[in-house]
Amino acid sequence: MDRMSGAQQNDTKRQHLLERLLDAVKQCQIRFGGRKEIASDSDS
Repeated sequence: MDRMSGAQQNDTKRQHLLERLLDAVKQCQIRFGGRKEIASDSDS
């Protein structure tokens, strides 16, 4: 049983980290979304 609860705790932590990561990505898209040159300058 201990192993199961530990795995559940890990899943919850991972879910929380993923949500924070998604929030960070969204913030970056909001901040830099209008500036295409940041993403494409070195590629072209």
